[in-house]
Amino acid sequence: MRKFEALRLLAGTLSVRAIMDEHPELDGKALRALLLEAADAVKEGEIREAERGAEKRSGKGKAGQTGFAFEAPEGGQGGVSLRVHTDGASRGNPGEAGIGVVIEDQHGKEIKEIRRYIGKATNNQAEYTALLEGLKAAHELSADNLTVFADSELLVKQMKGEYRVKHPQLQPLFTQAKSLTLNFKYFNILHVPREKNAHADALANEAIDKKITEIR
Repeated sequence: MRKFEALRLLAGTLSVRAIMDEHPELDGKALRALLLEAADAVKEGEIREAERGAEKRSGKGKAGQTGFAFEAPEGGQGGVSLRVHTDGASRGNPGEAGIGVVIEDQHGKEIKEIRRYIGKATNNQAEYTALLEGLKAAHELSADNLTVFADSELLVKQMKGEYRVKHPQLQPLFTQAKSLTLNFKYFNILHVPREKNAHADALANEAIDKKITEIR
């Protein structure tokens, strides 16, 4: 598999499922390694070149992008299905920051909470840190199918490939999140209003208030 295809994946113009279908010899570990290699070479020009090449071959523009997120078909494909609500809070942007994560089973029953003070960070750094902790925890809980809910439109659109990740401090967090999603057979990330993410938000703010540094 060429590095160009990994760049298309990072750009959001090629889906994980498409790569795995086209290259059945790749396992999750091999694809993660390729993603990390591609990330080292990612520059704005390379991402644009990948997008233009994909559009030229498919005849589609932004409306035809497959994006990164993929979802289990209706009815699911078996295995463990989890829902994760994530939120990051920063007071000062950058300022004192915390993360909150709520993990539920497929019926909406809460099975795990995470709250952690992360020191000084921007709001977007906190949002990505919360997502990373949620992805790691879901993998530790042996999730096969995962749906993430976040109230950060920027985070969700970047993960779906609709927005580019331009800020150098967010790029490594973004790449790590991309890599961690490969642990799941099915993955989707959805934007929800803040009021629908109130529990995760409360945990993030509690972590700041109490300087909670352990994960619970």
